[in-house]
Amino acid sequence: MTQSISQIRTDIENTKEHISQTVGELEGRLDELKDWHTVVNRFPVATLVISFGLGFLVANRRTKHVAASGVRGSAKGAGTLAGSIISGALTGLATKKLTEYLGGLDQRQEATIVRN
Repeated sequence: MTQSISQIRTDIENTKEHISQTVGELEGRLDELKDWHTVVNRFPVATLVISFGLGFLVANRRTKHVAASGVRGSAKGAGTLAGSIISGALTGLATKKLTEYLGGLDQRQEATIVRN
């Protein structure tokens, strides 16, 4: 044996401590990601793109429903795709503005707490 039992025990303890620190760091990062404010502040463009995409998918699903119900050939059905695109864009824009408002709300609350 090249290592003594005490050295092996020391190595095991060091490894346990390192694993505990790593798990603690991961838990902290996970807690940050659970808070949607942090995600929006860290990744604003991605949040906007995802919001737009979800709005587009919801609007597109609605378009397919309308087309399946027989309105497809009418003038009303022809404008549905354009309406879907506009609806998706407005959903994304509304999500962005709401996110900005809520972010400002947090800052205003923090300023009020600091003043008191």
